[in-house]
Amino acid sequence: TIGAPVVDNLVDNKLIGVVTYNDLLNYLIKAGYRPLAETVEEVMTKKNLDKYIISWRDRVNKVWSRIVYHGLPGVVAVRSLDEPIPMGIVTYKEFIRSSRWLFHRESEQHITAPAKVQRIMLRGVLVATNDMPIEMVAKVVAEQDLPLVPVIDSDGRVIGVLTYEDLIRAYLEGAKPGR
Repeated sequence: TIGAPVVDNLVDNKLIGVVTYNDLLNYLIKAGYRPLAETVEEVMTKKNLDKYIISWRDRVNKVWSRIVYHGLPGVVAVRSLDEPIPMGIVTYKEFIRSSRWLFHRESEQHITAPAKVQRIMLRGVLVATNDMPIEMVAKVVAEQDLPLVPVIDSDGRVIGVLTYEDLIRAYLEGAKPGR
């Protein structure tokens, strides 16, 4: 879940706000918590990496499906699936900024194909390496409110992603099992 509603009490259920992963991460940092994990390698997501990667030439409805129906925080747009060099990221924010989630409006205007990822992706995105200190990356992610950061190897290829869940795990639980 990207965010959770906050109510005044369980009887009235009056909505008073929303708490997000970014709010939690900012709180941990500002409250002076130190992460239990030290490096990006200890917590980054490597399993099922292909679901986080998409070609920058793919259609946006493919990304929409991954974010909305599969609950991903976003995807990394790469040069090609054979050469996964990050070109940008796409999160729900890019859909909101571009209004490209209004597929029915595109069909009303007789646009037969949805836009390409390259039209809406956030370019010049922060990347991390597996040996970077988790605390440094967490501060930048919290400041920029980035739900997804590509992790690259020495050749610039995507080898993992770092999500809010990974960062909060770094602070509260430490390294993922087996790392």
